[in-house]
Order: sequence, then C-alpha cells, then structure tokens
Amino acid sequence: MIQIADISDVREEKVENDEYIPIDVRWRTNERAFGRILYWRTGDFRKSLCEMGISEVDGSIVSFTLTLVDKGNVEFTGYPDIITPPIEGCPRFKTDGLFNENGYFDDKNDIKVGVSSDSLRIFFEKLPIASCVRNGRIMFGLTERKSLAMIEVSKMNKAEYERLLLAFD
Repeated sequence: MIQIADISDVREEKVENDEYIPIDVRWRTNERAFGRILYWRTGDFRKSLCEMGISEVDGSIVSFTLTLVDKGNVEFTGYPDIITPPIEGCPRFKTDGLFNENGYFDDKNDIKVGVSSDSLRIFFEKLPIASCVRNGRIMFGLTERKSLAMIEVSKMNKAEYERLLLAFD
C-alpha cells in the first residue's frame, strides 16, 4: 500500500464526476514543476480500478480517479464518522522503489465504496484510520503506519450525487 511521506500546503482541487467516471479530482498547480507523473493503481483490475497521479519530483498528488467499481462493493447506507481531527494540507507520497521503469505501481486490492447523500468514501485498507489529512473537499485517511486507507470526497451537491447514482447503476 502507498504511504504518506509528509504534508504540504493546501492546494486547490477540481472535482468532477459523470455517469461513466464516478470521481475525478485534479490538483491545480504549475504542471511543469511535477516532472514525470507516476501512477499508483489499485483495485482488482477487472471490476474495480482507482488511479492516483503522483509527481516524481516531490511525491505530491496530481490527480485521483475512481474509474471503475464492482457494484457489489458499493454501499449506500452511509458510514461512521471519523473522530480523528484532520490536519489541513495536501499529502506527499513516498515513491522510492515502488514504481516500475514505466512509472506504474500496481497494488492489487479489494476496493470498497461508501456513499451518503453528500459524500463518497473509497476504502483501500481494513485497518482503522489513525489520522486524516484534509485538502479542501478531499480527505485522506491514514493507518497508524501512514498507509493510505481511505479517500473521501465531501460536500457533494445534489447533481454530483445523482451522477454518482448513475455511475453505480
């Protein structure tokens, strides 16, 4: 599983979704500063796939896309609140030794998704969330070892929620 190295300042993000791509998040910044983009991909690679773009230069997140989810792993019942107060900032990820020569790290995993009327959570780990990093509408839940356990998109409006329903139909 991918781990957080440190936390940078909050950066503006753009959240999009439609009936084909449930969630696509881009972080705005000087694209040239990223150098090559590395891609962490997780899911079962048949019915589920998430992809995160990470700067090779400093490990900062560039993008996150939930491309595909096994409908059997989506719950619309909500989920418990996270009690840990979030740290404001944007995560930087460890990249040393993880990515192949083509810039990919494929991390086969069982993705679970929880949907409420105003947010979406994507779970990558079954371990408890020990800390959180919040950057605008996006919250990153971390395990005790700083592995990425969850990503949450919050403050979803009615139109975004309805597009999620179409994507998961």
